[in-house]
Amino acid sequence: MKPLILLLTCLLFLSCHKKSSPPLSGIINTVAGGGKLITNINGTRATSCALSGDGIATDNKGNFYFINERELFKVNPSGIIYSIAGRSDSEGYAGDRGPATNAIFKYASKIAVDGAGNIYIADGGNNRIRKIDNSGIIYTIAGVGAPGYTGDGGPATTACIDDPSGVAVDDYGNVFITEFRNNCVRKIDASGMISTLAGNGTGAFSGDGGPASNAQLWCPAGIAVDKNGNVYICDAGNSRFRKIDVGGTISSIVGGNVTYSYQDGLPATRVSINPSPYGGVCVDAEGNVYLVDAGTMHIRKVNHAGIITNFAGNGYKEMYGNRIMGGGFSGDGGPATNAELDYIYDVAVDATGNVYIADYGNNRVRKVNK
Repeated sequence: MKPLILLLTCLLFLSCHKKSSPPLSGIINTVAGGGKLITNINGTRATSCALSGDGIATDNKGNFYFINERELFKVNPSGIIYSIAGRSDSEGYAGDRGPATNAIFKYASKIAVDGAGNIYIADGGNNRIRKIDNSGIIYTIAGVGAPGYTGDGGPATTACIDDPSGVAVDDYGNVFITEFRNNCVRKIDASGMISTLAGNGTGAFSGDGGPASNAQLWCPAGIAVDKNGNVYICDAGNSRFRKIDVGGTISSIVGGNVTYSYQDGLPATRVSINPSPYGGVCVDAEGNVYLVDAGTMHIRKVNHAGIITNFAGNGYKEMYGNRIMGGGFSGDGGPATNAELDYIYDVAVDATGNVYIADYGNNRVRKVNK
């Protein structure tokens, strides 16, 4: 009997102390949205609410954030959601130098978070970049509210910007913004001075291999910056994603070829791509670039060698004339490449390499485990 008792004791010990398996990589799940309309969502589970995201960002504490034109939400690592800025029932401009929960936005789109937890918002309809500091106070850091293109070399708060559609921040406190209507990228340095980083104001395509300030962009949208200071732009009107290296030289890294519309395993510059005016882009700690290909309802990934592959989404499902149209919802709990997405607006990556997708058409934020 003693050997049998010993064996059972060992099995019981092992079952009680078995380590939980890490989540499988490449698996997609909903982490916000997909629920029902709730009047006061603060303190509820993010997946119990009906929500949709435009811009999305992460911080270094495991929180993620998303905005839907008028309201900014925070979801903590436990999956609990809070409204931290703006109001879904109000549109306009108000609240500077007060609590962000009292602020009002107009067509806010992309967001970014720095290492100290400050949040930056491209408040496009108000032609401003606004910042929420880590004490919860909001104020304008760029733009006077009137559309235009002025102010280079001076304080960003006295400059005119036009329809800022993307915002990113680096480790040194420099803020980068895309101006959709000015066809340019501007930089606000840590002292608050503004300058043009890329684009000469004319909506067209030119300049690869030369100074970014001489290049032509067309309706730039999403923007990201990597740990080395390289800047990545969704050049939506030119159906490209472009990179500005730390020396100021611009190049195309995705798109620009009409021969291959959607194909994995090719150099990214040999494929065509349709990022749409909402096209988001992000880059992980290893230098992999993730981008929104709205034209095919995919998130694509470009690795260090410049090879493009599908990362999430299985594409369109409906035919409209001779064109495939429409997305859908499916796939939670399975491989992200098999999932259906619908009208993707943005993409973000956290410090551990998990990727978050603003699946706007499905009123969800979805996460792909690394």
